[in-house]
Amino acid sequence: MVKEYLNFDDLDPIDKDWFITETWCDYCDKADLGIMKPKLYRENGKEFIEGKCHKCWNTVITEVVIQHIKGEKPKW
Repeated sequence: MVKEYLNFDDLDPIDKDWFITETWCDYCDKADLGIMKPKLYRENGKEFIEGKCHKCWNTVITEVVIQHIKGEKPKW
């Protein structure tokens, strides 16, 4: 299980903004607290964003799931 780090800036700007502002913190047990210092990585065929909670500074990990309209190819 090796993390393959990807370039966070390769995400669509709308997706980037959503992930860093709407992320749930398991420690605060609240939604939409946001994260700082986001890192995008792939592990076991799935992609994740890891960062620090804006409120408590604990590490937050969110799986990246982007749904695209049928027929539209992902941009990254």
